[in-house]
Amino acid sequence: RETERMLNERRRFSRSSSILLNDEPGSCWQETIKFIERLYKHAYNKLSTLWNNYRRNRTN
Repeated sequence: RETERMLNERRRFSRSSSILLNDEPGSCWQETIKFIERLYKHAYNKLSTLWNNYRRNRTN
């Protein structure tokens, strides 16, 4: 039963003509979004640190 469901899902994904419809785990789009999230978090932390240092030095 479980194997049959997995095979049906594979057939459904392999038939899709558009890359955008491919939502399998680990798909290209999912990995791209994870990468962008990681870049955003890194940039946010870096800018936050710079801003806090600027404010700290500005008050002294």
